[in-house]
Amino acid sequence: MALTIKDILQLQSLRGFRLVSGHKGLSRYVTSVGILDYEVCPDIDYPRDTAFEKDSVVLSSLLFAKDNPELILPAVEQLYASGVSGFAYKTVIYSNLPEEVNDFSEEHNFPIFCFGKDTYFENIIFEVMNAVQSDDTNLLTESTIKKMIENDLSKSQVYFLSKNVSLKFKEYAMGVYIKDSSDDFCADIDRHLKNFYLNRNLNDKALICKYEDGIFAVLTARQPKHDSFSLILDDLLTFLNPSGNTEATYGSKPGFKVSCSNIHMPHENLDLCFRESYFTYLASSAESRDFHCYSSIGTYQFLIPQRDTDVMQAYIENNIGPLKERPDYFETVHRLVLCGGDTSLTADFFGCHQNTIRYRLGKIKALLHLESETEQDFYAVLAAAMRLYLIKESE
Repeated sequence: MALTIKDILQLQSLRGFRLVSGHKGLSRYVTSVGILDYEVCPDIDYPRDTAFEKDSVVLSSLLFAKDNPELILPAVEQLYASGVSGFAYKTVIYSNLPEEVNDFSEEHNFPIFCFGKDTYFENIIFEVMNAVQSDDTNLLTESTIKKMIENDLSKSQVYFLSKNVSLKFKEYAMGVYIKDSSDDFCADIDRHLKNFYLNRNLNDKALICKYEDGIFAVLTARQPKHDSFSLILDDLLTFLNPSGNTEATYGSKPGFKVSCSNIHMPHENLDLCFRESYFTYLASSAESRDFHCYSSIGTYQFLIPQRDTDVMQAYIENNIGPLKERPDYFETVHRLVLCGGDTSLTADFFGCHQNTIRYRLGKIKALLHLESETEQDFYAVLAAAMRLYLIKESE
């Protein structure tokens, strides 16, 4: 379940918090922590509309209001208007707030806390964000992700997940599955997860979680434009590999295998973000190439979900099994499929004439008892069977 202010008050670093006002606001959700310094000062040019994240707890020493207590109420009003869940101030300058601030807090059920000089902002931020990460991890377990990939969750369960993870979704979302074969990447996944929640530039636009030996990311944006998601993805990959080459392109980056879903409305189709990006990864692995996006994987869209059925297993056995006895036939079909059915490219790969490839295909046709099939239908049979085989071999 999404964390509330009441939940985070149980954390060690917040046990010194004293509730000053806004007693009925403890059920507000918390997804992040911010610090208020001088963002609310009228003489400072600052993007106030985006200064603080919705559903965050904001900390301050009230230094901006030193000798000017009249600045505190407008600051609290701005925090409330921004969707902030609560405010906590350190009693280094002010022990008590002006009465009008407490009145506003009570009237709007906006909780305000104070805490002592021995409590440090860094400890609060670290503990709260660690709790948010743990909450997301408990929701998006590998078992739950697998159920989304296998279409085993109901729409109501998917909606529940979308509403309770820490990322507050905008109108659109896209899933990305990221893998890197290097030992360093696999070993650093847990560190990436912890650091991600402290990265304010990313954690209001993306959510990451571990799956197998890779990372799932869900990105969110207000417009269903690939360019918007490409910018977020580029920032994420730079975060995961700060020393790498991450020039902005929609798809894989050097050093990573990046597989993207189509763009969806998150509350209705969060499961599709996971399923499609993982299917794109499986298709890319099967053919040792980068399809980049789910819309590019063609027949894999229906082959992958059916790969483990008895019907498809029999299909592989009937159409690929006989070829395994003739490695030259098997490799010819394998290469033909990777070349998209182009006999000229297939012949170039083997360094032979097209007629040699056609002769082998005639022999394969007879071996599989498909002599009555047209050339087009014969290739369709070979392509489906070989792709199913490659999926199974790559898993």
